Amino acid sequence: MSVKALAERLAQHFGDDEVFIDNGMPSGERYPQKIKERLHGCEVLVSVIHNDWVSTFGAPRKRDWVQYEIATAFRRRITVIPVLLEDATAPAWDQLPPDIADITLLQYAHLRSGEFRSDVDQLVRRIEHHVDLYDDPPPDTTVKAGPKRTGWRIAALAVLLSFLTAIVFYEAGPLWRMFAFPAFGSAVILALASSATVILTWSLRRLGARWEQRAGIRTHREALSRTWIQPALLIVLCAFFVSRAMAEGGWQEWERWILIVTVLLAAAYLHRWWRLITAGDNAWPPPVTTDHWVFRRAALRLHDKLTTEKEWRYPRSRTAQRQAVSLYLDLAQVRKDLTARATLSITAWIRGGYNGQTTFYLSWFTSIVLLDLLSVAALVFGEPGPGFPLRLFVVTVAGAALFTTAMVTTYFLFDRYRVRSWIDELTDWQRKLGPLIFCADERALEKARQ
Repeated sequence: MSVKALAERLAQHFGDDEVFIDNGMPSGERYPQKIKERLHGCEVLVSVIHNDWVSTFGAPRKRDWVQYEIATAFRRRITVIPVLLEDATAPAWDQLPPDIADITLLQYAHLRSGEFRSDVDQLVRRIEHHVDLYDDPPPDTTVKAGPKRTGWRIAALAVLLSFLTAIVFYEAGPLWRMFAFPAFGSAVILALASSATVILTWSLRRLGARWEQRAGIRTHREALSRTWIQPALLIVLCAFFVSRAMAEGGWQEWERWILIVTVLLAAAYLHRWWRLITAGDNAWPPPVTTDHWVFRRAALRLHDKLTTEKEWRYPRSRTAQRQAVSLYLDLAQVRKDLTARATLSITAWIRGGYNGQTTFYLSWFTSIVLLDLLSVAALVFGEPGPGFPLRLFVVTVAGAALFTTAMVTTYFLFDRYRVRSWIDELTDWQRKLGPLIFCADERALEKARQ
């Protein structure tokens, strides 16, 4: 019973997978093979000595596994800590087999039922002197981003937008009109969208920051349950306008199929996106990225564990400490990455793909240029036209370039504004979490919890 309790206490501190007891193997395990495997990766061998321990070595048997374990530990220079159980006395040199007699030269620990807690705590501290608390790298919860390949994304999306724009703004007539008028209509919508976005971005930035702060402490499902009316209204309005356009314009069969395929692809993408972002809400250790929603959620969950869960309070187990330190270091790395991001030039920031809306607007502008180039090609290599179309091309591209530049610059400056606030927030989280993870002073811990 004492050995069982000792093993459970060591497993609680160092982790279940780090502690092995030779009489607790599950059914079906090969006894010799399992012991040899565990001895091969062992750092410390704890040998519990009871009153009749010496006499067991004289019993007739094919192999004495306790003797084999201790002898193997000495041969491989594994640390051996002998533990005297209750009132057991230390054996003498001549009472033991020669290959394990060196155990009598070691300093003994004690394990007494009346002093069980203090004896085990002292044994744990002795074991920690002989093992590397971070012998294995802690689990890395940061999400590594692959190469952005922003240029390829912009090009691919531009081709898709050009195709869709030519269909939506279809204009019968000469070939150049089939490309020039859709480009002009797309440029007008781009100008309206970018103007509204610039005005709303800067006028509502403080309100948006407060909303982000409140929303970041909830899971994505909780946030959607509070704001579901907004995406629902958007879906209803889109369905209404599309159905009205189909009724008035008399869409052809192929146009209906294109719409159906587009809706299905969008639904599949949204479903996958939702599944990915909600998977991290309850995952432990939580993922850590430079996304404010993700790193704030990770910091909050770690703080809750350190302040509310008993097994995570100091002194906590080795496994819990490893996870806490790992998350703390991940948050520090995110702060470092955000600090570097705040110093990027606008061109490096665009290449980094830090804002999806920027990529979309650049693709939108590229699609307009592509349509106008097709119109020019139709005029040059097709039937010649008056000078008015060329002026239309220039006005369309110049207007789209102007509003796209304004939009991208706004997103760049707003991103830098938000990143600086996120850096300040991460600094505050480090101040809260640091004492809870690394400080053993109870008064400091209580102050940090408050």
